[in-house]
Amino acid sequence: MVNKENTSPEIKNFKTDIAFLAVGATEQHSFHLPVKTDAFIAEKVCEKAAKEIGAYLLPVMPFGNSIENMDGAGTVTLRPLTLRAVVMDLTESLFRQGYKKIFVFNFHGANFILKPTVREINYEGKYDGKVFFVDAAYGKTVGTNLDLHSGDEETSLMLYLWKKKINLKKVKNCSPVYHRADLDWVGMVGATGGTGCWGFPKAATLKKGKKEFENRVAFVVKEVRRILELNQK
Repeated sequence: MVNKENTSPEIKNFKTDIAFLAVGATEQHSFHLPVKTDAFIAEKVCEKAAKEIGAYLLPVMPFGNSIENMDGAGTVTLRPLTLRAVVMDLTESLFRQGYKKIFVFNFHGANFILKPTVREINYEGKYDGKVFFVDAAYGKTVGTNLDLHSGDEETSLMLYLWKKKINLKKVKNCSPVYHRADLDWVGMVGATGGTGCWGFPKAATLKKGKKEFENRVAFVVKEVRRILELNQK
């Protein structure tokens, strides 16, 4: 694996045509998690996965579509079409650098635009290579379907990855009466009674976070290998 810590000659001499681009978010994560939670988890998961695969790991894209969290301090967002344009520019740069297998990993649930963007790039067929989309924001093994944001899963992961940044004294559970689809018209903070948390962070443990992290890495590696095998046929 080579990444942002390597020099340009080192990256050039590292023989791979595989590149990893992870997309996260910078947004409120209730009273107990930092705003960089999604991007931080993306970085840690993809660092380990890239080492196993032998890929060029780009710096994590820390901004995504976080419109639903704009009523929380510290949140910044890209419009969907802006995020689409950024991904198109980055993948074009990678194709021009000689990478032929580019993986775009999503680590934030509201980055819906990424999947059709990848399809569009491949449909246009302008480059000698393919872009592949892997949704790493789902397939979780911790929490339930009611654990949507800053809940058991994310809090457990952050307890394992960055324990000193977790303020457990401020953890609040919240199970809103709203549905996820209602976030189209009500913000996350408003929907959760001002907590900004949709789930049960009080159930979080470091042990669960370790298991979830290992499962996330295993999922990413398995998906990449599956896609690479199919792409050779």
